[in-house]
Amino acid sequence: MQSVRTDISKYKNYRIMVDIKRFDVYNIAKEKRMKELIEMTEAHLANVKQEIERLSQQKEQIIVEIENLSSYLERGLQVLDSHRAEMQERASPVKDTL
Repeated sequence: MQSVRTDISKYKNYRIMVDIKRFDVYNIAKEKRMKELIEMTEAHLANVKQEIERLSQQKEQIIVEIENLSSYLERGLQVLDSHRAEMQERASPVKDTL
């Protein structure tokens, strides 16, 4: 009976050791996954930051381009209006043929 208890005790101790090792392996794997997740998140957020900076630069360039085009449009409309006015002044009146 003593040897059976010793065997059972050894088995229980072995099972406990296996469970502890399994738990350690699980925790190590979990920590590794967590580190990878953190690294991936950091890389993603760095990409987001770069995209924000790129878009901000683009926004400034777009604002400048809009201002330039608006000025060009205004000058063009003024020139067009002055030519229209000249043509109306030069036009001969239509004679009434009735």
